[in-house]
Amino acid sequence: NDADRKVQALFDRELCATTRHSGFEVLHKRYIDNGHKERLITAYGMIYPCLAHAQQALVVGASPLEGFLLSRLAPHLKVRMIGSPESFIYQSPDAFEFSRHVSGAERGECFSVERHNIEISAPFADGSFDVVICLEVIEHLRRDPLGAICDMRRLLRDGGLMYLSTPNLNSVNAIRRSLEWESPMFFPSFGPPPVGVIHAHEFSVREIELLVRRAGFTIDKFYSFNHAILPEFNHDERYRCGSADSSVKLEPPDDMTIASIQALRDHPLRGNYLFIEARGTGIPKPEPIHPLYCSF
Repeated sequence: NDADRKVQALFDRELCATTRHSGFEVLHKRYIDNGHKERLITAYGMIYPCLAHAQQALVVGASPLEGFLLSRLAPHLKVRMIGSPESFIYQSPDAFEFSRHVSGAERGECFSVERHNIEISAPFADGSFDVVICLEVIEHLRRDPLGAICDMRRLLRDGGLMYLSTPNLNSVNAIRRSLEWESPMFFPSFGPPPVGVIHAHEFSVREIELLVRRAGFTIDKFYSFNHAILPEFNHDERYRCGSADSSVKLEPPDDMTIASIQALRDHPLRGNYLFIEARGTGIPKPEPIHPLYCSF
């Protein structure tokens, strides 16, 4: 659609002739060459029409590539980022760098970055934003995803929009991986210390719906999408090939079972990624709720 083409053109125009910079070499290796650019194009293609009219938008936990995109949109939008694992600093068309440190306006950022643990209440007043964006973040939270989404509702004005995406534990590919004796998770691998678990929890459709509604949102749109991503990044094929040396005899699913799984592909919630557009209409209820939280 038109929004997809606008975001695609933005990436293509801004990313050309920039790979000679050390920051962009890392950016390409980690986010562009493996398919994450396509994921962001899909997501922001759906978000862009709303952002074009937003007065104050909050992007929670953005990746460096997402930060770059927002830096290019910044002259037209009032965008703030919090909770990013790495802030991506734009200085000029010829100077980019990654930074794990807070940087001020003297460094020439095109957008504001607030360093913050998003599992703790953010340092903004209630109702400060009319759009909150949280793409591929909540699966990394180890302690309290409900509390984090409730805080996003607090920061959002009544009637404002939240956009949220996360890997889909109920996708066709996840079901097939389970039947092939593998982890259903899109990213099941552990990271090197001190990172530990890369995805702390991948969510089912019912879990996401429960979290979002419990946090005081009414869901306007709920669907899924797919995008190509290399196995070198998400460890999917590399992880699965470890079963080749298993001493346990494991039979693959039969052809009828595989055909039944394939028949699920047309369902709007069977893609690799869940995408929600939700409107802040209710009061957040941050108390832990079964079955997502244990009672002990």
